[in-house]
Amino acid sequence: NSSNGIFSSLKGNKIVLEGLYNPGKVSWNLFIGEGENPYESISRAFHEMSKWGNVKFRDDKKKPLILGKLGWCSWNAFLTNLNEEKMVSVIEGIIKRGVKLGYVIIDDGWQELNDKKALDSLDPDKKKFPKGFDVKRIKDLGIEDVGLWHTINLYWNGFSENVKNDLSEGEKVDNSYQLPQDVNKALKAYIKFHQKLKADGFSFIKVDNQWVLRKLYTLTENIQTALQFSGYVNDLDILNCMSMVPECYTNYSISNVMRTSNDYIPNWKDAGKLHLLFNAYNSLFFSNIVYPDYDMFVSYDPYALSHLIMRIFSGGPVYITDKDPEKTNVELLNKAMISGKLLTVDYPGLITKDIIFSNPFVEDKLLKIASKANGIPVIAAVNVNKDGKRIVDTLRAEDLPYTVDKSMMYYKVIKEEHGYLEDLKIDLGEMESEIIVLGKKGTPIGLKEYLLPPSTMKDGQTLASGTLIILNDEVKEVKVREGTKIDFVI
Repeated sequence: NSSNGIFSSLKGNKIVLEGLYNPGKVSWNLFIGEGENPYESISRAFHEMSKWGNVKFRDDKKKPLILGKLGWCSWNAFLTNLNEEKMVSVIEGIIKRGVKLGYVIIDDGWQELNDKKALDSLDPDKKKFPKGFDVKRIKDLGIEDVGLWHTINLYWNGFSENVKNDLSEGEKVDNSYQLPQDVNKALKAYIKFHQKLKADGFSFIKVDNQWVLRKLYTLTENIQTALQFSGYVNDLDILNCMSMVPECYTNYSISNVMRTSNDYIPNWKDAGKLHLLFNAYNSLFFSNIVYPDYDMFVSYDPYALSHLIMRIFSGGPVYITDKDPEKTNVELLNKAMISGKLLTVDYPGLITKDIIFSNPFVEDKLLKIASKANGIPVIAAVNVNKDGKRIVDTLRAEDLPYTVDKSMMYYKVIKEEHGYLEDLKIDLGEMESEIIVLGKKGTPIGLKEYLLPPSTMKDGQTLASGTLIILNDEVKEVKVREGTKIDFVI
């Protein structure tokens, strides 16, 4: 936890306290949840924390506006070598290929920097953005929301005296300025910056490098409180990044989405395995208080199917970072979308009980996360074994985070296989993945043409035309039109 200048963490079997002791003020450092169910135990610990700290549960906060849409981010596409023309060209190219993008993130690289590599203006680099941030030009392409990246201290090395004067606040640290530790002064600075971004047309911000707070401040919660409140009063959602430290997440009273891993690295198989593993396990913890962000991915990455499946099951944002629209995997992306809406699970997926204390990276186990889609049990599995071994694993009813009848049938979406849950085995090669849908015999489970069939139905009707799958000893496939009424048996 983090409060009153003290932040704590578990290292091995010890509680380590850091920060500046504040006499006369109580700092809560450890919260424990107990129970027979591991998911409930974690939730109870957060419940205790929420009584005393600034953190709130995910379901008690506003749902992030970027959920349910496919986004695009400039980072891996261009790194810091971006400009308006490059971005617009890629966004327009992807849309022309037939992929509906709902939001765009302008990542690092938009800034004008001084010789100390500190932010030198609140306006973008004029060489890259001659007219300033032309958000309207991006939105005119059909993009609903545009977000801007900045670090929690505005830029990696802070900001210049020019920016300090524009914000009317700042404290000199080494060769640049940082936000003042005083919560009111920090809030004043953030609000000035964020008011400008709102006026420019941005609807959310991606706030990076948040872990740096412990290097810069003793009262770290003051900066987080100022950031949270500034986003709220300026109606800017906050996508939190590099923030898996207690001084950050224990102060997420308002913002509701957070990256749960290190950076995604395109086309790197081994890094991809760990990336998916870290996200899934971290979500077991963090999904109590935020929607997990599994980070961007390239749709033509050799392992894009697994990356997309796991992001669909994250329950959080899904966004690509394609640079070449001609390579964009339109067929794959459209398997996860209907009428521009992303098909995702009902809530963030949780790793199954059998692997909570196992490691699928080094053991003969598959990485499995479970959720529901349209109320129907769904499970994603991926082989992240470090040695590239083929893994055959089982899925048992008692390993799921919810109760299901052992007599249920299953349907494998990728391999198009079916059978009874008590006999279910999942056989996957290196970085291969599968989606399993569970239902009683006679249950319609959705349209075959999509990665998450149950999400293709709503209020007893199909959301698109396609092939309806009905579980049975011999699976029945029925051609249906959009809006076809369905009788459910769950």
